[in-house]
Amino acid sequence: MTTEVLPLVKYLSLQTFAVTLGLHQRKQMSTSFTIDTAIARIQEVYDFDCQCIDQVKAFLGTQGPQGTVSSVVVEDERRILQACTGRN
Repeated sequence: MTTEVLPLVKYLSLQTFAVTLGLHQRKQMSTSFTIDTAIARIQEVYDFDCQCIDQVKAFLGTQGPQGTVSSVVVEDERRILQACTGRN
């Protein structure tokens, strides 16, 4: 199956989840964010992951997110956002 490259480019340009949580290579400075910026970046990744899953499920006609982001990862993102914003 071939797909457009634009969604992958968008996802890689986000590079937000790991960077937002302070992950970085050795001998490299971590990037600091305000809490509002961090929440917005995690929300952007969560929204992208949900859209990706929905589009793959619609394209393949499946019930699960096969070939996309793990449901565990999406649930973790949702919980982080819920804890930060108090939303369900």
